[in-house]
Amino acid sequence: MNEYELYKTRHELKGTNSTDAIKNRTKTVFNGKFESSPSFYKVLVDGIETDAIVNQGKLSNFKSLMFRPDTSVNKGDIVTYENKDYLIIDFDTNKVYPTAKLELCNYSLEYATEGSTDYLKDENGEYVLDDDYRPIPITIEGEPISIPCIVRTSTYKLSDTEQILIPDNTLQVSMQYDTGKLFKINDVKSFWDDEYKVSFADMSQVDTVNGVGIVGYSFRNVSDGVVS
Repeated sequence: MNEYELYKTRHELKGTNSTDAIKNRTKTVFNGKFESSPSFYKVLVDGIETDAIVNQGKLSNFKSLMFRPDTSVNKGDIVTYENKDYLIIDFDTNKVYPTAKLELCNYSLEYATEGSTDYLKDENGEYVLDDDYRPIPITIEGEPISIPCIVRTSTYKLSDTEQILIPDNTLQVSMQYDTGKLFKINDVKSFWDDEYKVSFADMSQVDTVNGVGIVGYSFRNVSDGVVS
């Protein structure tokens, strides 16, 4: 470390006041011991490798993460840990000890990305022309992608003392907010062997200004033979 870096580190540790100085020293100590935790792992947060201390929740499908100081993530981000996807359902913005609560994604929705337009070509790569000598447009279907999500049915436990009661033939789905992957009312999706239609969209956990959060959907079973 050169003289400037040493001066910069000391200046940052002192802070602008005594409170800042305590916080900065605490961050330095915590950072120095972070990787020595037996629960230390490198996880992916929306595909970005991130250091975290992983703790098991009271229920098997919940976990909590503690991040390095000043780490910022968002409610709705997808965390990949030990090849499983989790949805961040809560995040504490404490700069010294930032923590997040995760819930296991138990389903992957198939979503077709938007297609594109190209022009028909022959085996030599030359454009095929119509009778008016114009290239013939063709539509290329978008590639399907999988969206990790949480699907709740019937009685769903949130904790030892809390549970959600869901009406018969109804699913509640929570997923990462993404303006390019939103469902509309009456959209139909397949879950397991049945068809379900979107009956309600809940945007109450979405920060539309920053484009992050969790969107919730209610789906109603519309398969043949199902009594509404």
